[in-house]
Amino acid sequence: MVASPRAQELVSLGGWSEVSLQDLVLKELQPYVEGTDRLTVNGPPIRLRPKAALALGMVLHELSTNAAKHGALSAERGRVAVAWSAESGDTAAHLVLRWTEEGGSPVRAPNGRTGFGSKLIEQQLRHDLGGAIKVDYSEVGFNATLTLPFDVVVPGSINGAFGDAPAKQPWPSDERAMPSGGIPTSDRK
Repeated sequence: MVASPRAQELVSLGGWSEVSLQDLVLKELQPYVEGTDRLTVNGPPIRLRPKAALALGMVLHELSTNAAKHGALSAERGRVAVAWSAESGDTAAHLVLRWTEEGGSPVRAPNGRTGFGSKLIEQQLRHDLGGAIKVDYSEVGFNATLTLPFDVVVPGSINGAFGDAPAKQPWPSDERAMPSGGIPTSDRK
């Protein structure tokens, strides 16, 4: 399995035990949005198992890089919103993460070919995590919905996840100081 250096840093700082999903999202997008209001993060506190954090980190890294090169973050007014929730399915609960871009260059679906990034995302989600992705190349911007089995989540870390999610948390202008290492000071171990 290939790992994003940012995800690997978070996993190792946590003693290879668990990683906050919010911290993972913020860390992967930090190079593209730090010091701006171009990212909105919304979701209940959820902690991921290390293997899941590494694989999802690669997916977020790929989505972030594509947004910076071709999508919303390549345009001055482009924005990305990342939201997640715990949802009950027909047979089991799932972690659902929604990636939404707007304000970027017009997007269109690839014309029949699958690029390296798409293959990497598919590999990480389907094979390494047992999840799936659904993409939409809308006129407003690229959207992706990731559905992951709940076994990627650390047991006991989802208290209240099926209830109301906290209010939207813009980054980096939230109340937690963001030191040069990119990890909110209140979450450092």
